[in-house]
Amino acid sequence: MAYWPGTFHDGPRIVCALPVTSPVTVCDPRARPERIDETFGSKSGDNVKAPEKILEKAKRPSILERKPWHDVEHIRDSYRFKTVIEDLKQLPAIIKMVQDAGFSIIKQDTKKLLAPEAWGWRIAVFDLRAPNGQLIEFYQPVPELEAAKKSGGHHLFERWRNKKLSALTPEELHAYQADLQKSNDLYNNGWKTYLSRTGLDESDVRASLAQLSASEGEAGVKSSFMSSPVPQGT
Repeated sequence: MAYWPGTFHDGPRIVCALPVTSPVTVCDPRARPERIDETFGSKSGDNVKAPEKILEKAKRPSILERKPWHDVEHIRDSYRFKTVIEDLKQLPAIIKMVQDAGFSIIKQDTKKLLAPEAWGWRIAVFDLRAPNGQLIEFYQPVPELEAAKKSGGHHLFERWRNKKLSALTPEELHAYQADLQKSNDLYNNGWKTYLSRTGLDESDVRASLAQLSASEGEAGVKSSFMSSPVPQGT
């Protein structure tokens, strides 16, 4: 079970207490990634965040600017898994399968699919609590966006995500803005390709997300869909 020992703010000690085993191995087999893939034709994988990456994210300047209280105990993606889905219309059924297997949704964020943040990355993300108490990040890109990320999008983000933007020199700021534009062009092209392949438009995507949000709202889940925009540059 995931827990944070004591109330002290000692990042390395807390990280050492994190569980490193996949909760999927002890939960209902219907929620295992391979079962999702068998049912929906998707491609899934999981990842345990390295301790140094947890500490790095806990101290990321772009996060601390908005959340000065943020620390290791607020990291929810020490264990995460993704499912690359062919069609976003599958998303409600996938989430239902996960819930039927005993996972509860702490928070859902589908807003970024239609209103991406500064770097242009479009994604649906759910924070889950497994039956054993483990907190998990579950995210669902589409193939075209996943390909864009792997072909350079994530590398551009990695170059700047631990920089304090207010401390950049004029030359660095120019390079940062150029990389932002490259990233947005890359992801926007991927998004357009996805819509073309599926024959959907953004109103179709919005309808699927509204269906998901209505379903989750009945269960009292905190949702960011159709909420106020968040600051850019994260």
